[in-house]
Amino acid sequence: MRFASLGSGSEGNSFLVEAGCGAGSGRTSVTRLLLDCGFGLKETERRLARLGCEPDDLSAVLVTHEHTDHIGSAYGFCARHGIPLYMSHGTHQAIAASIGARPGQAQARVLRGGRRLHHRRPADPALRRAPRRP
Repeated sequence: MRFASLGSGSEGNSFLVEAGCGAGSGRTSVTRLLLDCGFGLKETERRLARLGCEPDDLSAVLVTHEHTDHIGSAYGFCARHGIPLYMSHGTHQAIAASIGARPGQAQARVLRGGRRLHHRRPADPALRRAPRRP
């Protein structure tokens, strides 16, 4: 298991959590979760690269709460890279009230109390890409 901070402060917060299973069996499955996405698109990509991670390596983004230094570019980043975006119902409601929906944004997957997060992305990166809108 690996934990790495992309940065923490008033300009943005983001944390990479990585866990693998199946080591030693010849088949290793790795899950990479980006916890919060408070930096801009390019800055998030740059900071991930510094950790040896590409956006296509991420399984999902999970936003902890609606403060701008935690939500930052989450919608745009997830839409650009076809990455699932998760948040609680309360966080979703607060964000919707403050910024509303914008064309081209990722669709947030809302987690309600007691539900577990289960998600697997397709192995082929070409299948992960969100369709581009004209």
